[in-house]
Amino acid sequence: MSNPFRRPSSLIAGSFVALLGLSACNGVGSGNSLEQIHIVPAVSNPTLAYLKEAPAEAPAYQCIQSALDLVATFSQSDDDLALFTSRATWSSSNPAIVKVSNGDEPNPLNDAFMLAKGILLPIAPGSAVITASYLDLQASITVDVSSTGGFRIEPADPHVALNSVRVLQLLTTIDGEDIDVSSNAQASFQVENDDVARLSLAATGAPLVTGWGVGEPMNLDMTLPVCGQTYTATVRVAEPVSLALTHEDGFSGDLVVGNNERIKVMADFGEGPEQDLTSQSTLNRNTDDTTASSRIAFTNPFVRSIATGNAVPVNATCCVLNRNAEEEGSTPDTTDEGEGAAYTSNDLVFSPVAGDLTSFTIDPVDPTLEQGDSLQFKAIGTFDGGVRTQPVTRLVLWTSAATSIGYFTANSSLSTLTGTVYANVDSSITENRTVTLTATPSTTIDGSTTTTPITTTLTVTPPASEETTAP
Repeated sequence: MSNPFRRPSSLIAGSFVALLGLSACNGVGSGNSLEQIHIVPAVSNPTLAYLKEAPAEAPAYQCIQSALDLVATFSQSDDDLALFTSRATWSSSNPAIVKVSNGDEPNPLNDAFMLAKGILLPIAPGSAVITASYLDLQASITVDVSSTGGFRIEPADPHVALNSVRVLQLLTTIDGEDIDVSSNAQASFQVENDDVARLSLAATGAPLVTGWGVGEPMNLDMTLPVCGQTYTATVRVAEPVSLALTHEDGFSGDLVVGNNERIKVMADFGEGPEQDLTSQSTLNRNTDDTTASSRIAFTNPFVRSIATGNAVPVNATCCVLNRNAEEEGSTPDTTDEGEGAAYTSNDLVFSPVAGDLTSFTIDPVDPTLEQGDSLQFKAIGTFDGGVRTQPVTRLVLWTSAATSIGYFTANSSLSTLTGTVYANVDSSITENRTVTLTATPSTTIDGSTTTTPITTTLTVTPPASEETTAP
């Protein structure tokens, strides 16, 4: 699976931590002195090898901010690098194509602040030479600005459930991948009506629409100020026709003790795109059986089987806003202030069953990933000699023999690994790298520890030629 966040990291303002020794810092004592400066697309963890491989041209995309860094190398050092981005004087040979901030360019999203030096503002397709000068040294790089595959708001013309919050995104397509560029845009309603919908921003810069009351549709504009392009979606606050609680793919109701299942809560409005209300919903055991909590437990959005016994019907309820917090100027939340939940889902029945894991498989086997991409492994367990199978991805411990090549991240809510592997190397590579990955059943589900771990080989390939500067 391709990682949609690989390219955006090269399309936003950023810089790397300078690897700077004392001799490079003061230039005295060892005779080490500033020798050369280099302009490179802003990346993390650069090396001298990266500087040597960095192309003479840097890609940029119309309307989307990106960043350059100025790196200094020294006369008597093989590995010291210093970041001189903020010390240099920056200029563009063609500001009509791409501007570069010299620390005096207003932030297009908030003109009360100035952009840092080296930030690019691509305005139109074409090329320009960006130059940085420091003392008697000068470096240049050609920036090629390309148009994207167009911009669009997703979901298109969304419904927002009353008392819920919905995130919208401004997406574009670059090299076949959807990229979220919401942080480059300003969002506003053409006509504000706080009685119907209210607007705030997520940490990612994407707009959050809160459904405050059913009313007339409202037009939301997302504007890219770098190039002045505006895109519009029609937002409708409405009551869902139904709230659907659904099983994770591969599960059907039986849940082996020790395993867990991710559920999803979707609001159906009868027309237009559904709304995912999983994170805003509360899971409930819909039964008078007082012992049900000893068999089925929740860590939203997960249902866990903890002991065998009678089946437990589960539903989801949504949505309640703390309107007092909003009136006091805070972000609305789903704290219950005495109101009842607005919607109730169907029941899903979970049957906690015993099962001994006898074998498991993983997919894919021996995958290949481009540097910076990721993929999701899946693990399917077979229990009691084939009586039943079900996913056990989150109950398998995924480890890498070399995390500098491929690594996994933890799922903190369940204290297990998710099975998502990221292709990672310290800098851009020019040849394939391989690493052994191991999947080991957790004792949570396999107390006997007799099931043999599975190993597979991940091959990490260099970035495609046009993407050699992407982190």
